[in-house]
Amino acid sequence: MDCHCLLDIAPHAIERLHSIHIYPIVVFIRYKNAKQIKEQKDPIFLRDKVTQKHSKEQFETAQKMEQEYSKFFTGVVQGGPLSTICTQIMMTVDQEQNKVLWIPAGPL
Repeated sequence: MDCHCLLDIAPHAIERLHSIHIYPIVVFIRYKNAKQIKEQKDPIFLRDKVTQKHSKEQFETAQKMEQEYSKFFTGVVQGGPLSTICTQIMMTVDQEQNKVLWIPAGPL
């Protein structure tokens, strides 16, 4: 069964996981601008409209996060329709799952 858990976590949590030798697949969703976030629609998952102010705050936070933590990103997905984002995330995860993983033979 190919199941994965999607979590929205703070970047410092990724640093902490790396410090204990756990390396999750980290996918960053990059939007072109705040307007693209505001226009995001999905009748099932995004019922409430995002305000102009909130979309601007989200965009600015995402820009800062990308500048500071991009070294932890496994992949970057371009913002757009929710179905397209989900497809891109699944493709990124599939690619990562098919890579060879080297692990130490003994204790760390």
